[in-house]
Amino acid sequence: PVYNSTNDMSLKMQLMQPDLQKLEAKFANRTDPESQQAKQMEQMKIYKKYKMGFGGCLSIFFQLPVFLGVYQAVTRIQLTDGTILNSPDWISGMNPMFLGINLFEEKGNINSWQFWGVMIILVLVVGTQILQQVFTSFSQKKTYERSQENIPAYKRKAMQQNQTNGSMKFMMYFMIFMMGVFVFQSAAGLGLYWLIGNIYSLIQMYLNYKNADKKLERLKKKLNIGE
Repeated sequence: PVYNSTNDMSLKMQLMQPDLQKLEAKFANRTDPESQQAKQMEQMKIYKKYKMGFGGCLSIFFQLPVFLGVYQAVTRIQLTDGTILNSPDWISGMNPMFLGINLFEEKGNINSWQFWGVMIILVLVVGTQILQQVFTSFSQKKTYERSQENIPAYKRKAMQQNQTNGSMKFMMYFMIFMMGVFVFQSAAGLGLYWLIGNIYSLIQMYLNYKNADKKLERLKKKLNIGE
């Protein structure tokens, strides 16, 4: 649901581009405070027209409590064996093995299958996360190109990789690196959780990309926007 909300925002941004371009052209040579205030007011009307709430930008952070909860559960589950005073015994009846890897344990000795199993999971987690970033960049570029289709060529703006985009990319790849560090240092179950989540996200992203045109038409009807 969080991803679908973010994806709908991207489609709305695509629909908004012609109106935003007209607004930019209208106030291109008007830099006085009154004109800038009027521009902001008209921009707010456009956001309202397309039902763009700024709160939607924060939707991705709703996943953070889920992540923290899963991380704490995986890292502490080995403590629920009844040895701590008055604690329940939850894990004695559970099977922690997955393809010969103990999901409750960390990487262990370099000569063990546990170590190499965790290394394989680590590589797959990092690889699938990088694939997500590559696919996201590709789909954003395609979405931007679609948003410029109905705008005259001389008015189109090239998609620039500015300093802000560069900083965002750095943060994304830094997070991927940190994800790899977490997998390396945590119980194997955390890496498996991330791997399954990444694969699911890739499938979801691909299906959304393939059905983007249909979703765009449905969104136009929902917002009562003509061609």
